[in-house]
Amino acid sequence: MTSGRGRVRQSPGGPGGRPGPDNGRPAQRRRPAAAPGLTAPGALVVASGVTLVGGVLDRMLTGTLGAPFAVVFLATCVVVAAKTRMRDLAAAVIAPPLAFALTILALSLFFPSDNGEGFVVRTVLDMFTALTFKAGVLWSGTALAAAIALVRFRADREATRRRSAGGGTQAPGGPRRP
Repeated sequence: MTSGRGRVRQSPGGPGGRPGPDNGRPAQRRRPAAAPGLTAPGALVVASGVTLVGGVLDRMLTGTLGAPFAVVFLATCVVVAAKTRMRDLAAAVIAPPLAFALTILALSLFFPSDNGEGFVVRTVLDMFTALTFKAGVLWSGTALAAAIALVRFRADREATRRRSAGGGTQAPGGPRRP
């Protein structure tokens, strides 16, 4: 950069505009990397999306919600419970029933039943019917997700306990002496 008289003016922090260690500014702190895995909203979106796709495909191919929907729903519950990050683990148990209900609602809207009722009554009847006849799938998926979440929670707690009891990580061969 040049100033008004032809002199080259350097940007703060030295050449190239990068702050150096001695430029008088405090060092910028880096944010820690985000925890790997699905966040709570991400778990709900993944569970709802995959369950909805499985429900739509099953409904288009077979005309009902059968075994393919059940397999897709159970697999989704397992994957969401396994991939949700630790601090959002409760969402792994809450997401499957919500995804199930949203899928049934969407299927009721896209594939209306022919019972001659109005929109609201038809939707309520479709929800009631699905919850009645697919309750085993819903309970199994939720229980599976809860079991996986519980196992992950206990394993994380045990690892935390071991780290705190062991005093952190040490170099091989024990602590160094000055």
